[in-house]
Amino acid sequence: MVALVAILRAKAGLAGPLKERLMSLVEPTLAEPGCVQYDLHQGTEDPNTFVFYERWKTAEDLAEHAGRPHMLAFGSVAKGLVATRELIHLTAA
Repeated sequence: MVALVAILRAKAGLAGPLKERLMSLVEPTLAEPGCVQYDLHQGTEDPNTFVFYERWKTAEDLAEHAGRPHMLAFGSVAKGLVATRELIHLTAA
């Protein structure tokens, strides 16, 4: 089992549109092979911050996630909405 924490910060004034796009990723991602958990959170102190907590059966499942059509479509609009992105890859301790 592998996990990923993805932290995205919206560009100024674009938290609403970014949230809509991020929410649209949840359902198709949960249907992907190997996806165990895919939770989206929004910052309470900074509503421009969004965090995905993801768990995948294998590293290969996670790697294939990036090439899925819904992720590629998001990537084409992300530059206009996302100010910063940080990915933290995890395994159980």
